[in-house]
This record gives sequence, C-alpha cells and structure tokens, in this order.
Amino acid sequence: MLNWFLCRRYLLKRPMALAGIFAVGLCVAFLIVVTSLFSGFIDAFEYHLEQSAGEVVLQSMVAIHQFDELERMLEAQPKITRAVAHIETGALLYLGRGDVRAVQVVGASAVKLAQGTAFGEGLLINEAQQRGFALSQSQRETAQRALEEKLGRVPSETEMPVPLIVGIAVLAEPDEATDAYPVEAIRQRVAQQDEPMVLTLSSGSHEDVTVVHRSGWCVDVVQTGWHFADSSQVFVPLEALLEMMGHDDGNGNRLGGVSVKIYGADGADYETIASAAKQGWSDFAREVLGLDEVGASVYAPLEQPGLKRFTAEIRKQMVVVQLILGFIGLVSSLLIFVILYMLVTQKQRDIGIIRSVGSGRGDVAGLFLGFGLVVGAAGSLLGLFLGGLCTRNIAWIEGMLAQVFGLKIWKSGVYMFARIPDEVAWGSVWWIALLGVGFAAIGAVMPAVRAARLQPAESLRFE
Repeated sequence: MLNWFLCRRYLLKRPMALAGIFAVGLCVAFLIVVTSLFSGFIDAFEYHLEQSAGEVVLQSMVAIHQFDELERMLEAQPKITRAVAHIETGALLYLGRGDVRAVQVVGASAVKLAQGTAFGEGLLINEAQQRGFALSQSQRETAQRALEEKLGRVPSETEMPVPLIVGIAVLAEPDEATDAYPVEAIRQRVAQQDEPMVLTLSSGSHEDVTVVHRSGWCVDVVQTGWHFADSSQVFVPLEALLEMMGHDDGNGNRLGGVSVKIYGADGADYETIASAAKQGWSDFAREVLGLDEVGASVYAPLEQPGLKRFTAEIRKQMVVVQLILGFIGLVSSLLIFVILYMLVTQKQRDIGIIRSVGSGRGDVAGLFLGFGLVVGAAGSLLGLFLGGLCTRNIAWIEGMLAQVFGLKIWKSGVYMFARIPDEVAWGSVWWIALLGVGFAAIGAVMPAVRAARLQPAESLRFE
C-alpha cells in the first residue's frame, strides 16, 4: 500500500514521466507501422501472385485441345475449387494512331478469370462478367464498318476482331500527382473505339517461325492493383490464341501446350492441392487421352526458389529497419534513466524515511522498477494506439503529405501495388509491446539499484 502511494506521488504526478511515456510510445508506434508495412507488402505480393498465377500450376508436357474437360476433371477433385487453363505468349499490341506496346497475351476463359477476386473486382466495365469474351452488337457493327473501310469488302467471320480485355496501364498512364488512372476517360475511350487494335505475335518452331497479325477489339479494361499485370497483360479467348499459335492434329483440332492455374479449398496447403492436381491430371490422361502415363509438371509459384529469395530479402530488409528503430528506442531507455536518476538524487531524504519505517532494499528498488514498468506499459499502450491508427489510415496520411509537399510518395510503378498495405501485423504487436516495456525497464535498473543501496542515515542527512 505504501509503495502504491509513493508510486502515485513520484510517477503519475511527474511531468517528466509523460516524456518517457511519449518516447516509448513513439518507438512502439514506429515499429508497428514499419512491421505492418513490410508484412503487408509481402502478403500483397503473395496474394497477387496467387491470383495471377494460381496457388498451384499444372504444366502439360503434351499438346492438347480438350481444355474444358481438363478443367472439369481437376475441379472434380475435393481439394480444388477452380482450375483455369491458359496459354501465354509475348506480343506487340497496336493501339491505334502509331501507339505500339509490348504485352503479355493470356488466352483463357473470361468467365473463369472473372471468378478470381482481383480480376473480377478489377473489371471497369464488367462486360466479361456479363457476356464473357464477346463483342456487343454495337461493337460488332463498328468493327465491321472499320474493317470494310480497310479491306474494301465485307470481312469474313474469321477476320472479325478477337475480343480483348486490356490491363489499365496498357491504355493509359496514371496521374503524376495522384497515381490514379483516368477511369472515366478510359471507359469513354472503350465506348468510342472506332478502329481495331492489332496483335502481332509469332508461332511455330525456331526453324519455322510465322508472324501472325490478328485484329482485336477492347471489350473491357481490368485493374488488379498489381502493376506488373496492369501494365503488360492482355487477355483473349483461349480458343482464339490457340488458333493463332497452335497446330492442327489432322482432325480439325488445334493443339497447344497448356498451363492450368489451380486454386484450392480454404485451408488446403500446397502439397494437398498439388496431390489433387496430379490425381486430376492422371484421370484426364487415362479417360480423355487414353494414355496411362503422360508427363505433367506440378509446382507452387510461391515455392519457386527465385520468389522465395525475393520474399526472404524483403524480410531481411524489414529486420534491418526494425533493428535501426530498436536502437533509436534505446533513447527512451536513456531518457527514463535520466528521469529516475534525477528522482533518486532529489529524493534521498524521502528514500531514507521509507527505509527508516521498515521498507527493505527490495521495496525501494521495486518502487523505481515499478516506475519504469508503468512508464513502459503506458508508453506501449500509447504506441499500440498510435501505431494501429497510423497503419489503418496510412493511405490518408500519404495523401495529405502529397497535397502538402506536392510529392507522391507511393506509386504503383515503384512499389508494385496500387494500394498501400494498411493491415496491422497483429502477430508482431505483442513482442513490440513487450519491447517497449523492456526499454523502460532497462532505463530503470541502474537508478533502482542506486536507490536500494542508499543508507537511511546518510539519506536523512541529505537535506
């Protein structure tokens, strides 16, 4: 009871204690914000990679044309919820009026693609969700008139443009000040398109390369929030890309090597999904291809050595920044040490009175250690509040700084993602809070030892 009374007198009524609380709070807040940003960046990278490439990828070693059957038999496996067969290749995209871009063409089912969270929510016009890859009646009429003027005749059905879904950064550049894309202007551009785009790609072997030109028509625009995909990818129907790149099997079927993006059920790990994918491929090879043994490569993109090294390097950078902030946090220990040392020096008479009425050395030391722990606990609570508040509102803070200084700090072209990670890394909060308490306790140890060593008689002679 006596120590509690003294704590109230010496701690809570001391303005210098507020400085210690504030110092610990700032250190804890900075650590929470930095840890959350790095952890959020890694989580965003893994999320977008899985959305774009799949949790598991199955790569066929033989050319096939039964893509729908393969998707169906993979999705029949209990641990697989979605399978998206696709073909990818590099190409040039002529946007019109002399504008040519290097792109990555992805052939897949628009309906299957739209089932993905990032792709489905990123469609600006939602044509793919409503009709899949298909030109509307007005788009067909406009495209037909444009081709008639170019060809001097009515185009055949095979000459009609293939529908395209284009990444938003392929069509437009973001605003330099806000990093935002002119969404309404892009919608108007798609609606007012009056001439076909042109895809140029190569097919065949190294010895016999054929350059293929195919007109295309933008039916939708997608913004996934991942700059790599938004600035380079163009999506077309799988059948159309297979027609351009595949080879005939002699029975009127176009064959091509295929990859399948595979997404597992909630809670399923990579090994479980990969095992289900192998079983689905084995069933497909036996029942559809009529073969007992057909090779296929199955792997998890996130488990590839190059990507694991990338995330490992990001984590190393996070640790380095945490260590730097940790050393800065030692300043709070020094501040608390100075505060307590001054208290011990100024209150020697009071310490002598406490000792003379029966309090032991441990009680006196505990009084000052308690000071440090209270300051550390209060500072950690303040830091948790400030760190969580800043992390959750980091986009608003960044926007305010951009307005004040006229400088956009976070750009998707630099940091890969359009959205700043704003989720608090709760898994790291507990040790950061304990670290704040530890900083304060370290600063309190030496003054506590000095106070405990004071002799009552010597202390009473101080004043």
